[in-house]
Amino acid sequence: MLRKKKFINKINFKLNNNIKFKKMLVIDENGNNQGILTLETALNLAKSKNLDLFLVSDSKTKPVAKILNYGKYQYQLKKKKKKTKTRQIREIKFKVSIDTHDLNVKIEKIRQFLLANDFVKISIRFRGREITRKKSGFLILEKICEELKDIAVVEKKPVLNRMLLDMYLVKKKGNINEK
Repeated sequence: MLRKKKFINKINFKLNNNIKFKKMLVIDENGNNQGILTLETALNLAKSKNLDLFLVSDSKTKPVAKILNYGKYQYQLKKKKKKTKTRQIREIKFKVSIDTHDLNVKIEKIRQFLLANDFVKISIRFRGREITRKKSGFLILEKICEELKDIAVVEKKPVLNRMLLDMYLVKKKGNINEK
């Protein structure tokens, strides 16, 4: 059984003939103030330019309408929404028995993530009897913090949860010289 999707256009009442105000302040497509016009004259002005009349502000004391290409306006809004980037949490996993070269490679990868404005979760997993070497896990995290102190701040201090030691880093605010 097919269901019909209900599409409700919330802005539909603010466009062309659906505007309820009799007089409003009108701004043309170039951003110039046309003054207070009646709905009919504003619609005629918009139609003469093959554009739409869009209600920007619907306050009862001073309604404001703008003459614009509504399709192009919606397209630009969608484009703006796509450009916003959310911060991701990137996770880098270590073992207690990591070699110095491997550690340096992973530190450079963490640096790249931080410069891309992502959060970085650093995890050290203890396997079996490695849990007795907790101190070496904390030393690894200290070394990472020391190497990245120029661009990173500890968001969440190292915490040991059973067999996992984790810490969160975030990029420092302010002027940072990127590599």
